[in-house]
Amino acid sequence: FTNALLRAQGYDVPLLSPALAGARLAALAARHDFTMFEFFQTDLCGHARDFPRALRLLEDLDVFLTALLGGTDLTRDLVVVGSDHGNLEDLSRKTHTANPVPTMVWGAAAHAFASRIRTIADLAPAILDHLGVPPAGALANPPEND
Repeated sequence: FTNALLRAQGYDVPLLSPALAGARLAALAARHDFTMFEFFQTDLCGHARDFPRALRLLEDLDVFLTALLGGTDLTRDLVVVGSDHGNLEDLSRKTHTANPVPTMVWGAAAHAFASRIRTIADLAPAILDHLGVPPAGALANPPEND
């Protein structure tokens, strides 16, 4: 979100503070019905097993999320943070973990949305329903959760 990784790879992009990046994402998301932001640096950091880097990254992520939430109209919009696997929580191993990962939800209808989530497979149908989009294909008839 700060562009530091892109700059390190030679791209000519502005370096942003975590707070500015969060505020920019909030402003961008306010103009759209749905905005998805993928953040993979926690995964890279976990694979590298770099504890000091992990601490810095989590501190920056905290500032980013605080700015994102502060710039979002939470009476109108919904912010969902999730993950497909663990990794950063256990730096003793380089691989993904099977540990449960949280889904965090803030904003309009957050409680109703969060109550529908038991696994990652529940996210897409819940998002579609929240947006008023009827599910299609496999999402129309998802398998039952155990």
